[in-house]
Parts: sequence; structure tokens; C-alpha cells
Amino acid sequence: MLDLALLVPLVTNLGLMAALAVAYAVLMPHLEKTAGHFDSKPRLTRSFVVGLIFGVAGAVAMYLPVEFAPGIIFDVRAIPLLLSGVFGGPLAAIFAGASIGGVRIAIGGAGTVPALVAASGFVCMSIGLWHLRRTNPRFGVHHLALAGLLCILPILLGVSLLGLEMTKSIVNALAIPIMVTHTAGCYIVGWLLLSEDRRRKTEEQLRVARVAADQANDAKSQFLAQISHELRTPMSAIVGSLELLSMERLKSEHHEMLEVTRRSASNLVKLLNDLLDLSKIEAGRMVFTEHQLNVQELLNDLQILYRKANPSDAVTLSLRIAPEVPEYIQVDGHRLKQILNNLIGNALKFTREGEVELTADIVPTDRLSRDRVSTQAKAQTMRIVVRDTGIGIPVDRQEAVFEAFEQADARIDHEFGGTGLGLPISRRLARAMGGDLTLSSVEQVGTSMTLLLPFTAVDRQRAGEDTARPEPSLSELVSAKPFAGKRILLAEDVEASRMVIDRMLTALGAEVIAVPDGAQAVSKAAEGVDIILMDMQMPVIDGPEATRRIRALSGTVAETPIFALTADATQVNKRRYHAAGLDGVLTKPVDWGELVAVVASFPDSDTASIPQPSTSPASPGNSASPTNLSVLKVAKSERWNRETIESLELSLGHQTVVDLLSQLPTSISLCLEDIKTALQNDTDFQKQVWLSAHSLKGAAANLGFDRLRTLAEQLETSADYSETQLAAASLEEELEEITALIETYVATPYRDRQRTERSVSGAT
Repeated sequence: MLDLALLVPLVTNLGLMAALAVAYAVLMPHLEKTAGHFDSKPRLTRSFVVGLIFGVAGAVAMYLPVEFAPGIIFDVRAIPLLLSGVFGGPLAAIFAGASIGGVRIAIGGAGTVPALVAASGFVCMSIGLWHLRRTNPRFGVHHLALAGLLCILPILLGVSLLGLEMTKSIVNALAIPIMVTHTAGCYIVGWLLLSEDRRRKTEEQLRVARVAADQANDAKSQFLAQISHELRTPMSAIVGSLELLSMERLKSEHHEMLEVTRRSASNLVKLLNDLLDLSKIEAGRMVFTEHQLNVQELLNDLQILYRKANPSDAVTLSLRIAPEVPEYIQVDGHRLKQILNNLIGNALKFTREGEVELTADIVPTDRLSRDRVSTQAKAQTMRIVVRDTGIGIPVDRQEAVFEAFEQADARIDHEFGGTGLGLPISRRLARAMGGDLTLSSVEQVGTSMTLLLPFTAVDRQRAGEDTARPEPSLSELVSAKPFAGKRILLAEDVEASRMVIDRMLTALGAEVIAVPDGAQAVSKAAEGVDIILMDMQMPVIDGPEATRRIRALSGTVAETPIFALTADATQVNKRRYHAAGLDGVLTKPVDWGELVAVVASFPDSDTASIPQPSTSPASPGNSASPTNLSVLKVAKSERWNRETIESLELSLGHQTVVDLLSQLPTSISLCLEDIKTALQNDTDFQKQVWLSAHSLKGAAANLGFDRLRTLAEQLETSADYSETQLAAASLEEELEEITALIETYVATPYRDRQRTERSVSGAT
């Protein structure tokens, strides 16, 4: 007869097996990770740990046994032994068998030898199950249940050593309970462990797939950045050649061909810029710079611009700005304008007749996901909608248009052209700025693109006004000859680019000395020039190294303004270039207006070493005009050279000057941090102090802070530890004064300063 009471301790042991499954699930991921980091043989470590876990479970089971006779006990130790090899391999089964056998020997009794024989059989079965799992893709819990049923065989083999009568008694009393509990235990616990294994395997596959996807995405971004960088150098020569050619006397039909070529080159440059933006966004390296922006003026300017560019009577472009939209907001105006240009350009391109309407209003911030609002201060959200009556977008393609290189229909590429980058870049820019870009569209009815952008309103009384002068035309620049009398050293290894930039500079009045590598640039710089334009990637010696060698020369040669010419002007590289001693960065293709503005904003090389009342040339083509900084004429005049700021405002515009001034206190603070770190941690502190002070000196000279420039020069030339400490202390005091000056300047509306100056001029 089956004694059901014998089932109770065996069933109780099954609870221990469930605990085994939990321990396996919890411990194994951490132990495997630790083994992978610190062990040269993680597979061996894993086998040992799995064997130890299952061995401990089997050992604990022996302390809740069915005591059949003195020294003869039965339990469910066979279950962890059978499963150890399945989930840990042959070594795990051996480790588990050794652990359980050792405990059984310690318990002792008449059943010790039979127990060891049975344990050996369980180890062999466990290794067999491991092999079956490896070779049979359909391996599952039914195999484990069958193994649990067959575990009676090693037990019978062991108990046969106790004699025939004892064997019969054990079989009659325990055979069925053992087969039932071991079959159920292997099935239940095996199912739990197999499920955990499948879950971990799926997670690992997902992790590997995610890593592979990230690597593929990084490779794509690097490819886009590299190919766009490589294309910018020949494009510089193409665009420059076309600009030079446009100044020649050509037949009318040749002028038409030239304009077509220039437009095509402009489109190529735009494509390169889009590729760079896409790679920066995907790599997480896009940098946003917020500043005060007259958003109403921006929208009006865009309406006027696109009306002139699309004079067709078949399409009207209207603008409606809600009364609650503030005049000034704090936002990255350059990126906002880039987004709006894409949206308006697309709307006009795909609208043959009808209207394109641009509207702006304010909506509650909860229209945006909270995780996209960058700061709590941005309690308002602007909604800008560009609605058209164009061809529309099919419903199944409306999300696809936000994928790179995708368009709503393959026919669009043939009929309208385009790369499919505008909308993807616009949405990613909007989301990176804390907003979003969505669309709604009906085929043959039209499309509405909605830009939601959180912002901070700016008090009109405190807002500066962007008074940037219109960019001079090419003919005006050439006529003005802004570089007349200047000797400019051009270092560029690509012959086509060198020839074009040489002719550009010559047309602007400069005497040009062109060299193909950094070594020759250092040699020619030693002979004395006014300005150096340096490509960053050159043979023999690259641009940064050539710059460092020029800065190490003696005399005023080391103070020569040096500007980078590069197709790779990322933030990381800009910092590296400035650390090398460069004064500014010009990107390829070289823009004539940018070249003149950047170079003209820097002090003349022959006065760079001595603080003087005025060190910056006037804006090209403009004579000096009365100062518009009369509100700052008080005792601070010896600290801040107001003529320099006036020249910068004329050449760069008021808002750009505000942006530059706002960055100066940060530059001073960083310089102070570098100096303190160098003094504390580096016995050879002069090099680090020189690099930081030299960079600060250039910024101070650019913005007309003569006293700051003098302090930077003292730091740059100081070789004594105590002298450097005193100069750093003076620099900290100067930081407070300069911060106050800049705050006063920014807080004073530009028109107020103009009115004040006109009244002063009238009184005199």
C-alpha cells in the first residue's frame, strides 16, 4: 500500500527547488557579469557557480528527508543534480555531485554508499541531458519530466547494495512517491529555469542587436560627417571660382549659365550642411545657443523673403501673428530660422496654386510632453503653423517623411527634387530644443505643419535689438578693398582651393603669400605678415602644430592673428584649434563677407602687443561714426575701448556683439580654473597658464577690454609662481568689473544708446 504520509516531506522539498529557481534567476546575471569582468575563464567560473547553487539546494534537501530505516534516507536531491548539468554544463553537474556527495558522507549511515552510487548515476544522466539540450532544438520540459521519472533507476541501483529484502521494502514503500515527486519536481522547476534562461537569452539578443544598431548608426553618422567634410574642400574651390568668374565681363548667355551653376553649387553646399547637421544630431553633438530674438521681425522677414523669391500670382503667402505672441523671446534663432525655412520652402514647392499661410500663436505648455520642456522657466509654448493647399501627403506616408532620405512618393523626387533631409532635420532640431514638429495632411487638399516650441519671453525694456547691417554684395566688397595694404599668408595644401582663395584675397586688396604646407607657413610667418589664414589638415606639419610653432617665435611675429580654414568646424575641433593659439575659425567653402567680417574684427597685428585706445579697423567700406556707447563714458573708459565695440557693431551687428560679450565672463572663469589647477597640480605650470592666458588675451583684444588684455599678457609671460598667483588674483577682480559692464551694456536698449549719443552730439 502507498503510504501518502511519505509524500509530505518529499513535496516539502519541492518548495526548496522553487527557491533554487529564484536563486538561479537572481544570482546568475550578476555572477556572470562579475566573472566576465574579473575572470580570464568566465565559462569555468559560471560552471562552478551553477554547480554550487544546485549542490547547496541538494544538500539542504537532505536535512528534510524521509527516514526509511536507521542511516537510510530519501529526499529530492536528485532534482538539482539532474538540472545542474542542463543549465551549467558537465562541470556544473560534477561540482554539484561532489557537493551533495560530501554532505551525504558527513551525514553517514548505512545508506551512504548506495547514495553515492545513485548520485553518480544522476550526474551521468545530467550530463546526458546537457548533451541532448545542445543537439536537440526541441528540447523542453517534457524531457526533464521523463528524466525525473527515470531517476528511480539510479536509486534502485544504489539500494540494491543493501540486499534483496531491503530493496523490496523500499520499492514497495517509496517507488511511486519518488517517481511522482521527481517527475513533478523536474517538470515544475525545469519549466521555471527554462523560462528564465529564455528570458535572459532574449535580453542578450536584444542587447547585442541594440549594440549592433548603435554601431551601425554611429558608422553612418561618421560616414556622413566624413564624406561631407571631404566634399567641402573641393566645393570651396568651385564656389570661389564661380564668385571670381561672376566679376568678369561675360556675354549674357554666359551669365545665365554661370547663375545656373552658382545655384547648383549653392544647393550642393546646403546638402553638405544638412548632412553635417544630421550627423551631429544623431551623434548627440548638436549645440544650441539661446539668445534674445525678435520673433515677430523674423516671421515678417521670412514672409518678405519668400514673396520675393516666389513672385507667382498663383500662390499667395500670408502671415498672421496673434496679439499674445511676444516681440522678443529667448531661443536659438539660427535653428528656429532653419526649421521655418524648411517648412515654408516645402509648402511653396508643393503648392502649384492657392495659398501658403504662416500663423503664430501661444498654446498651453501641456500640449508638449513634459520631458521635452527643457526648463520649468519655459512656461509658454509657441505654436507656428505652416498651412498650404498643395498636393498633400498620403496617410500611410505621413510618418515616413520624417525619416532621413524619405519622401512621400517616389515620383516627388523626379518632379520636385530634394534630398528628403529637410523635415527629418527640422523635427529632430525641434525635439532637441524641447519642442515637436507634427503634420496633418489630406491628399489634393493640403498640408499643415505644426511647430511647438517652448520659450522664455524677454521683457521688451531689457531686450536688445538686432541691428545687423545688410551683408555687402560681392561687388561692394571688392570695390571697398578692405585688405588694402595687408600682407596675408595663406597656407592651403589643395591647389584648387589655394588658387581661388589667393584670388579672392587679391581682389579684396591684399598682398598674398601662398604656401602648400605648415612647415613653409612657419618659415614665411617668421619673415613678418599681417594676417595668417591656415588650413588645419596639411602635409609635413598640420595647422594646429604650425600655429603652436608660430606662437613660440620671438618678437611681434608670435602675435600675428591666425585664422583657421577648415571644413570640419565642430565644437570639439574649435576648442582644439583655440587651444593651439588660433584667433578664429573660417569654414569652407569660404564666404567673402564672413572672411572680411572675421578678419576685420581682430586688432591689427602691429598694435596687438600694446594696449591702445583703438585697435580695431572700421567696418569695410564705412567711415568712422560717432560712438554709440556714451552711457559708458564714466570712469570705466580706460577699461573698455568703446571704439572697438563700435567697429564690431558696424561689421557684425549688435546682437552678435551681445552674444560675444555674454561669453567673455565664462572665458575668464575657465581661464582662472585652468590657472588654479595648473598651480596646484603641475610643477611645470607655465605651459598651461600660457595656453589659457593667450586664448583670453585674443578674446579681450577682440572686444576692446584693454586692461583685461594687459592682465592676460602678464599671465602669458609670467614665469614666477608668486607672480602668476598675483596676476590671477587681479584677474578675479577684473572679472567682477567686466561682468558689471557687460550687464549694463546688454540691459541698455540699443535705440536708447543711439538717442543718447545723438543728443550729446547735438549739444556739442
